[in-house]
Parts: sequence; structure tokens; C-alpha cells
Amino acid sequence: MAEIARMLKEHFTMQMGIEQERKRTWIHGTAMSTIWWPVLAFVCLSIYSRIQTKYFDGLLVSSGITGSPSIRDILFLYRQDLIIFGVILPMLTAWCFVKLRFSIAAMISFILVLLLQVLLYANLQTWGQVGSFLSWQALENGISFGLSNPEYVGEYISVDGMVKLTALIAFSAGVLIAGRLLWRRGSLIRMWGIAGLVSVAFCAILSLIGYASSMKTAPISGSFVLNAVAALKDESPGSAAPPPADELNERYAQLARISQSAYQGPNFGVQKGSNLLIFVLETASIEFLDTRKALPDHPVLDELKSKLFVANNHFTTFPASAEGNLSVLTGTYPPRAIYGTCLIDVPRAGGRLPGPIDQLREANYKTGIYAPYQSQVPADKVVFESTGFEKVVYGDMLPGSGDADKRTVERLTSDIAGWTRAKQPFAVAILPQIGHGPWSQSLGATVQERGAKLARIQLDWLEEIVETLRAADQLDNTVILLTGDHGVRTSVEDQRVKVGMIDWYSFHVPLLLYAPRADYSTVDSSMPSSHVDISAELGELFGLAPLPSYQGLAFHNPERARRRSFLMAGWYFGANGYRDSDESAMYSDLLGAVYARSDGKVDFSTKQLVAEERRRAVIQDQLSTMASLQEVWIATRLCGDEAS
Repeated sequence: MAEIARMLKEHFTMQMGIEQERKRTWIHGTAMSTIWWPVLAFVCLSIYSRIQTKYFDGLLVSSGITGSPSIRDILFLYRQDLIIFGVILPMLTAWCFVKLRFSIAAMISFILVLLLQVLLYANLQTWGQVGSFLSWQALENGISFGLSNPEYVGEYISVDGMVKLTALIAFSAGVLIAGRLLWRRGSLIRMWGIAGLVSVAFCAILSLIGYASSMKTAPISGSFVLNAVAALKDESPGSAAPPPADELNERYAQLARISQSAYQGPNFGVQKGSNLLIFVLETASIEFLDTRKALPDHPVLDELKSKLFVANNHFTTFPASAEGNLSVLTGTYPPRAIYGTCLIDVPRAGGRLPGPIDQLREANYKTGIYAPYQSQVPADKVVFESTGFEKVVYGDMLPGSGDADKRTVERLTSDIAGWTRAKQPFAVAILPQIGHGPWSQSLGATVQERGAKLARIQLDWLEEIVETLRAADQLDNTVILLTGDHGVRTSVEDQRVKVGMIDWYSFHVPLLLYAPRADYSTVDSSMPSSHVDISAELGELFGLAPLPSYQGLAFHNPERARRRSFLMAGWYFGANGYRDSDESAMYSDLLGAVYARSDGKVDFSTKQLVAEERRRAVIQDQLSTMASLQEVWIATRLCGDEAS
């Protein structure tokens, strides 16, 4: 009898369980649909931090929206992901929990949530590092780099970030556990389910408001997650096929509108045997040290002005330090992202990139680069360790009082004093960081005033170095180059920045060149010049052999009058541009917009949007072709066998 009673009890318990399973309702399902709340929160965070704060202004400009954006315009960025993760997937999840066994529905949902959370985390990191979605190739490169260089893993995967990711995943797991425990508690599950339904309705309403915006649709304004998935399949959908290596010269000459014929100007070799000092101002907009008008009163400028060439139309090649400095020191345009090229391997291999510093080092010059802070960022390490400098000095590792910038200046001044006493020629670069934005309001009422004050402080430091040279009777035996790595490039630094756009404010920088034995009286100071021209000009002054890697022109070269120079911002702004004697133009693959103007100004708005499809196609093709060509140029001319 006891056995029969046990069997009957098990039977009725099973029947009750089956009955409970059969009584599952959409309320049960919508309760479990809240498993998507953490994913939706992470998506919204990603859109806000990586899209809205960086590209929203550019989208407004390309859409012709002036003034303050409406709530519809803001929700336009979120509309697709609100529908996907706030409505569609939650309702599908609810259906699964109604129609399938709890364990099966829970397994399917959790796997999807886990994969998407990891994808979102990876893309949040890659946007922070290279400003774009994670491609499959970049993922492979990142894993390979991490395995071979585990000491750098902490630079990219933070403990704080992993804790937050774990917490989000734990929340989703907690929904499943709580759902299993409360499944048969009618009132609690009903309240929970109503919360899920309210969430779905709220997301649907917000999404519809976003769809009511007049914002122009662009690739970057689509679903963040769908864009992330698409990026895994396609490395760079907007780039043309790279040219064969043996056609590089011809293709580049066509794009840049130059002949690439050998050139030797009147200043060739006039500074042979001289010293070289390169002083790079951090975040140096043309407004901070304005070479378009009379230079500010300053003792060091007064000291140098009689032999000072002032370029008032000089542009960097990229709105980021590593890429801009790379162009200064190698005479080469940067790639879309240094991280995806052979450049990243050069420091680890102990290699040296071709350029004037490497040539002077081979000529028994003492060479060094002086930076206030030690950087573990691979792109910075390429510039510091692979552009030919024999030693790298980091101010934060030096003893003494004062901040890292000041200690760096003092060490450079001391080294120069020692070299001049020993009659040892030197070639050095110094990269102070005091000018890095954003800037304290205590420095001035406007951004221009703050930047100008910081520029004067750095001119004070240059004055100390010049005084050391003058005391050693070496000032007239030293070439001094003063320029900026890039201009102002984020809305945090200045609301005037057109984020996501090629713009003068991010690219136009000062250039001052003191070459006491050179003659620049016939050079038009308003002729457009670029960071890629600096290596070619230094080669002229020091009588160095021209290198096949150079893409710039010396200042006397008459081809500069018709030359097209490129303004690249691949990973930073998702845009590239150019300027020449006929027009200036830009194409943003993220905004899906082409701009052009015929007056040579690099200042684009809705007035310069190109609507005619043929012209759009020509400009887009020229820029995408240059971007693809540059990948091959760097692989062969900087890293490969042709780098000599």
C-alpha cells in the first residue's frame, strides 16, 4: 500500500507540474522578457558614449538641422535598437517561454544575451581605442597581440570594465533564477509581467518618436548592434581595392597630382652638419599661435625672426598625436588606423622606420625624443621607439622637482649643453603635453585665450633651449622646427568642433622653421603645406638623399602649387578629405555624406553637401582609393624591403 501511495503521489505531482506548464500565459513570458533590460541598457550606453557624444553634431549638420536638437532627433540614434532590444526580442523571448519548456527557453535566451553583452563590451573597448566597430581581422590581430604581449592586456581590458560586464550578465542570469522560483506565484509573476509589458510599450513609443525625426539616415545612425555584427564580416566596406605594389608611384602621383620627378632646390645641403630641434606643440590650433598674422611678442620669436620662415597655411595629416607625429618624422601619410598595420610590429622587432632622423643617426648624430609621460599605447610606441631616435626620455621617470613637462625640458636642455660642449651634432624632438585639452577656465575666458596662454608657456621653454644654444655659439648652427601635432578635435575641448567632419579647426596648425643658412624669400608662405612635407624639407636642408617612402614636397618645389594634399581622420572621425588648387572635399563613410567647395577652405556645412551622384562618386572614389593605397604604401615603403 505504501508503494502504491508513493506512486500515486508522484503521478499527481507530475500532473500538477504539467498543468502548471500548461497554464503558462503571456504574463509569464513578458516577465521573463526582462532578461533583455541589461542588454538594452548597455546598447544605450554604447550609443551615447560612442555615437551621440562624437557624431551627433556631424549628423545634425549633414541633416541641415540648426539650433538645439529635439528629443526626436536624439531618439533617432536609438530608434532601431529600441525596437530590436526593447520590443522585438523581448516579445520573441516571451513567446519562447510560453511555447517551450522553461529550461530550453532559458538556455536560448541566456546564450543570446551572453553573446550580445560580450559583443557590446568588445565594441565599447575598440571604439575607445581605434574609434570604430570591431572587425574580424582586428579581433584576430588583438588576440594575437595579447597572446604575444600579455603585459599590454591590462591597457585594453580593465578590471572595472570586466566587473561591470559581469554584473550585467549576472542580472540576466538572476532574471532566469527568479523566474524559475516565482513561476507559480500568480500575483508576483503578474506584477513582474506587467512591468515587462510596460517596458515594451515604452520602448515602442520612444522608437516611434525617433522615427518621426527629420534626421538624415546615415550608416552610423543605424542599429549599433547590427553595425557591430556587420563590421565582423567586412573589414572596411568603403575602401577601394588596394593597388599592386609596383603601381604605387603611378597611382599616388595621379591622386596627389604630382610628377614625383627628382627635385633639388636652392636650399639643398645648406644646413649640412647642423643640429636639429623639432618642437611639437600638443593640440595646437592655428588660433593658439596664429601664423596668419603678426606673431605675438615673445623674446624667443624676436630672437629667431630674422631667419624664420613662417607658414600660415600648414595642416596636419590626422587629428591625433601618433598619426600626426608619424607624418612629421617619416614624411608619410598615416593609415586609417595604425593598429591594423605592420607599423605596430616595428617596435617589438627593434626596427627603424625610414626618415630624416634615421638618416642623421646613421651620420653619427646623437638622436633622442623627449616626452613627459611614458606611453604604453602601441601607436605612441611606434613614434617614440621606431622613427630613428637612439634614446627615448620620459619626464615622469626623471628625478627632480616640477612637473613632468618641466623635467623633460630641463633634461633636453642639459643634454644639448653637453653635446654642444663636445661639438657633437644632434637631432632631437620634444613633445610637451601641457597643451592637451580640455583646458581649465582659469587660463582664460575663451578657448583661444587658454590655448594662446599655454602656447606662450611652451615658447618660454623653447626660449630656455635657444638660450643654451646661443650661449654655446650653436644657435646659428641649429635648425629649429616648431609645429603642432593637430588642432582642437572634440566637443569637450570646444563646442565649435564639428565632430566627425574634416575641418580646419582640427587640422590647421602653426609651422615655424628657423634655418639660419637657408633662403625662403621666394617661397609663398600662404602656399598650402602638410606634415608630410616636413621630412622632405629637412632632407633638403641637411642634404639627405630623398627616400622612396616620402609623400611630401620640399617647400621650394613648384609642384606644391597644384599638388593635392590629404586630410585623413579614418578611425578618429570616420572621414577623409583633401585640398588642392581647385577644390577642397571630404567624404564621411559614417555620415554617408560628401562635401566640396571650390575656394580651398576646409570648412564644410550643409551648403557644401554634394547632391549630384557623379561628383559624389568621383570624390568618394578618390578618397577611398587613397586610403587603400596607403595600406600598401606603408607595408612596402615603411615596413617592407623598399623602406630604404
